[in-house]
Amino acid sequence: MGSESGSSSSGFRIRPFRALFFNEAKFPLEDRILRLEYFYTAFRTGQFPRGRAMQAFYEDARRLGPRRATQQWLLEGKFLQDLDPHFYVHQETFTLRGRTLTRTGLLAALSLTPETGGIYDHEQTFPRGIQFHLHLLETTHKNFEPVLLMYNGSLPDPGLVWRESEPFFEVVDSFGHRHRYYRVRLDTSLHQQLESAVFVVADGHHRIEASRAWARQHGRCYRLVELVPAKAPQLVILPTHRIFETRGPISLQRLQEWATLEPSKESNLDEAVFRLQDPEMLLAHPEGLFIWRWRPEILEKAQARQIPLHAPFLLHELLIPALFGEEPPTLEYERNPEVAVSVIQEHRGLAFLLPFIRPMTVFDLALQGRRMPHKSTDFYPKLLAGPVILDFIDL
Repeated sequence: MGSESGSSSSGFRIRPFRALFFNEAKFPLEDRILRLEYFYTAFRTGQFPRGRAMQAFYEDARRLGPRRATQQWLLEGKFLQDLDPHFYVHQETFTLRGRTLTRTGLLAALSLTPETGGIYDHEQTFPRGIQFHLHLLETTHKNFEPVLLMYNGSLPDPGLVWRESEPFFEVVDSFGHRHRYYRVRLDTSLHQQLESAVFVVADGHHRIEASRAWARQHGRCYRLVELVPAKAPQLVILPTHRIFETRGPISLQRLQEWATLEPSKESNLDEAVFRLQDPEMLLAHPEGLFIWRWRPEILEKAQARQIPLHAPFLLHELLIPALFGEEPPTLEYERNPEVAVSVIQEHRGLAFLLPFIRPMTVFDLALQGRRMPHKSTDFYPKLLAGPVILDFIDL
């Protein structure tokens, strides 16, 4: 039994689509795929170590218009397209802390209108990022990259998802992660469950904001999304650490007004970060590395101000304004704790190494309307841009 498209009470639809693909006979693998974290930089600079097929289509779409460019690419065999609409399953196998995990997501077209509800954001955005992705939509009429959405549920019963093919695309990316893509059908009961689900944007806030902006201008936009249950154990959030190059030294005595500082004896920084219990942090200071435990009176103050008791909120809404006032020093973001600590040793600033945060914590905060500070979450692993493409105009 297949599934039919239908509307939910939240005003959106999850539907199958006829995917476009870059033809492997026309483009080598490194030209057809790109990691999302490099997507913005590559288009902004015009330097494509990978993903040159996307750049080539972008340039043709600017010259010919998106519809004519698409027709030309199909005629020339640069694009291939499925004859029938499908859902698509993406499996990504990766290793984290010595364990091999496989995260499974469902690729679908999500209908967005100005009235669409049931989709919550968990993180703040930058205007420049939204403008870039809106420009890409207007120029190409394509989604080369999905938005990762969490939904309120667990992994679906495998009997509700039927593969219609062996993997039609399989690749090991530059990080050593294996990606497999399948065409699938959904049982009607699972499709109905997804129609009524509540979604939280995990990764892709700027992309979905651009699609919302399109919908406000044009009335509707379809967005390529990858759906993953919020309770899936393979859904991982890595912390993104903060580095401040301060204008002058900040004494440990002053910082101890906010927290107890216990010298860290852990030689493995990755392990030290993993052991943190939110809202604990690690403080990298010119005098050493310390476990940061907030003082009870500080947590009481945060509760009185209705600030969530999680490290990113406490750091950005309480500590940084108090330490630096209205003109904080340059803030840099770094995923590697070793790099963050080495920067402090060289430049004598401060670094705060943040703890892991559970996906369900992020999900619940988003439903409460609490957006986390910029770059508070790093959903891992990242998706690929390029293997499955949505033409959201000609759906």
